[in-house]
Amino acid sequence: MNVTEKDYPVFTYQYSLLKDSEKTSILESNQHYTLKVLAKNMGLGTSQKPTINLKNVEGSESAKEDQKPFIEKGHFELSPLKANESQEVLLQFRTPKFTTTTKSIELDLMIFDNQTGHEFSDHIVLPIKQTDNKDLPNPLPETLQQAPTIEVKPDAIPLMTSNDTYTVEGSLTDDEEVKHFSIFVGDDKVYYAAPLLGSDPKKLSFHAKFPMKKGINLITLSAQDNRDLVSRTQWIVWK
Repeated sequence: MNVTEKDYPVFTYQYSLLKDSEKTSILESNQHYTLKVLAKNMGLGTSQKPTINLKNVEGSESAKEDQKPFIEKGHFELSPLKANESQEVLLQFRTPKFTTTTKSIELDLMIFDNQTGHEFSDHIVLPIKQTDNKDLPNPLPETLQQAPTIEVKPDAIPLMTSNDTYTVEGSLTDDEEVKHFSIFVGDDKVYYAAPLLGSDPKKLSFHAKFPMKKGINLITLSAQDNRDLVSRTQWIVWK
């Protein structure tokens, strides 16, 4: 039976917002900005093919085409990251001429390992300089951002099965609070769990048994914390 090993990368990051090489926390119209991102692998496994992507958020306050920043450099392929190694990248964007009603821009940052399918994503909100705007960036610059860690049992995951059902079990841990956890087969959600009232909010165990379809089954585990940081891992099981 083919299996995939349990040791895998776990991504964290922190960022700084720069304008003309100087740190800032607020945006102005028609300016170039650099998002300096420090990505770190906190897992036990090596990330052989990590990438970082920055993109605009659809449906946000800045979703109107003339209020979206122009992403000048939003995709980077990093060097392999071993356990506890980190790498810095410079993402760049240019702001438009903001209207008086636009208070912030929203960006999605994703760190993804192309080999293992492990992913970390965050939603960044950057305030715009307006007379009455006292908002702060969310998350704050230079603060470590870590999504829930997904641990799957046993030590190796079967990639082939002749059974009609498949079982996934393991646990989640977070530095603050696990919000919820889901398992998908393709686009179908087959499992959902959230911490029970009175339980340790930083931990969540799961045990899921669900049907397999003949052929390729793409299994995705997705965990979200109270800050809406998301970690995902996925693999393909053949039946």
